[in-house]
Amino acid sequence: QPGQRALLRRAGERGVRPLGSQMNRRRISFVALAVIVVFAGLGSRATGDALPAAIRQYPGDTLWALLVMLLLGAVVPRASTRAVALLALAIAFTVEFSQLMRWQWLVTLRQNPLGHLVLGSGFHWPDLVAYTLGVTLGAVFESLAKRQRLLVQLFFYPAIQRKAA
Repeated sequence: QPGQRALLRRAGERGVRPLGSQMNRRRISFVALAVIVVFAGLGSRATGDALPAAIRQYPGDTLWALLVMLLLGAVVPRASTRAVALLALAIAFTVEFSQLMRWQWLVTLRQNPLGHLVLGSGFHWPDLVAYTLGVTLGAVFESLAKRQRLLVQLFFYPAIQRKAA
């Protein structure tokens, strides 16, 4: 890709060499995407009546899992897409399975509106599918973004390492 090659060439001129094709995430871009996803998720809850009853709750769950992936990407910008996606999926599944536990402190936490949004309230198998879809969409978007010059400049920067003296 021409823009990426020029960036890597300039880095080489400064005594820096790339670490393969690994691209680090720009934290600010991923945090900005996370904020957009939060508003989209809240909007999906507020306007859920417009959707068929059978799928009404799943856009929010899908966006929640995508949010987890975006935030993890911002926290560990050097991690691979696969690692971030698997960790996000593990967190989402853990949260869902934790809904089977009825510890009083956890039930009280889930009764709080924010606790309910983050931790849910009851175990549902279809939520696991929604989480998988959200993480998959995030991983596919990230993989495709790395192939588009404009998106690379917006969301990523090359992983570079200084030459040893």
